Amino acid sequence: MTAARAAGATRPAARIRCTAGTLDNVPRVPVTAAPSTSALGRAVAHRRRELGLSQNDFATKCGIHRAYIGGIEQGRRNPTWRVLAIVAEGLELRLSELAQRAEALERELRG
Repeated sequence: MTAARAAGATRPAARIRCTAGTLDNVPRVPVTAAPSTSALGRAVAHRRRELGLSQNDFATKCGIHRAYIGGIEQGRRNPTWRVLAIVAEGLELRLSELAQRAEALERELRG
């Protein structure tokens, strides 16, 4: 046994191999099916302003760092579902409502 294993280190996860042709029958989701992070960010910023909250106040309300909220609003962050749920709650929206707003903005962006 190596010293690292004795200290409790685990083995690296096994790599999954994808052989050619295994995904041929899996339908691909079109890129247009989901709003971009830019549209999501615009939806968050718009609703935050509707509520009259500064970025700092909103971040405090959500318990998320202000710079991270700024990154979401600028489309530079790709938040997890958990973070999106927290953001939606802070915006007093259901997650589905936030997604609908982002989808509408995405349609506007694409013309």
